[in-house]
Amino acid sequence: MALVYKLISNVHSSFPAHRHHNLLVCDGDVTTFSSMKSFINTYSVNLMDIDSQYNFSINALISYFEDTISRHLAAGKIGPLDVYERNMFWMITEFHAHLSDLMPRWSDIIRVEVSVSELSTYKAYVDFNMSTVQGLQFASGTSVWVLSDVTTRKPVSCFAVPDLLCLYDDAHRVRHTRFLFQRLTQAEKSFRHTVTTVDTDFNGHMNNQVYVRLALSMATFGFVRGHALRQIHVKFVQQSFLGEEIEFNLQSLDNGRFLTPITKLSDGTSVCQIVSVWSPSQAS
Repeated sequence: MALVYKLISNVHSSFPAHRHHNLLVCDGDVTTFSSMKSFINTYSVNLMDIDSQYNFSINALISYFEDTISRHLAAGKIGPLDVYERNMFWMITEFHAHLSDLMPRWSDIIRVEVSVSELSTYKAYVDFNMSTVQGLQFASGTSVWVLSDVTTRKPVSCFAVPDLLCLYDDAHRVRHTRFLFQRLTQAEKSFRHTVTTVDTDFNGHMNNQVYVRLALSMATFGFVRGHALRQIHVKFVQQSFLGEEIEFNLQSLDNGRFLTPITKLSDGTSVCQIVSVWSPSQAS
């Protein structure tokens, strides 16, 4: 079972929208639909998005990505609220990102673009690009989403959901290669964490961003000062709930790669797998 996608409940209510041809203009944000059926939203980087090195954090990146895809789905009438009314729910099962040397700073305006790039029977691939309004791209990647039935918990065929097909342009299909997560052979560092109320979202399970934040917290401050995160690959396997104890293990691989599998302490089953790739930072 995968991690249920976090609901953004104010998509419709907070931003009164006015449609003009293929442009959706929202008060406070600008959202664009292109002929490739992509969706673009702009944001101002705030202080909570900045990490210890005064750069745009990976958790902020995931947060803005999730917000943008939520708005895209809601605009297509298949947002979290829409599908729940049809007895379905969205799950994110994978997230992959490549990061550049230069990341946004506080108060920068960033542009996030998402598009449904490939559909298989049960998987919807959503690609994303992030750039400054000046056109400097700083992040790109893809993600995998599954729509499931609330009652049976079984996946629903993407091709059985007309509203999803309306967001997809097969003429611009991108074929994705599968990312292979290695098995842990020897943990060099580990810690245990009990899921608390501040870790959980409205579904009662641990929020997906918390896995990433805790996994990356295993890096020492000295390492972070001299290195920059270049890639992150996340596979969500099953949910963790309030009070459950999970274990994070860290193993260094090669070429600046680190493997962080997360398991349930009760039975050792996999919860999440994370691979992070680092390189010496320009300032080091």
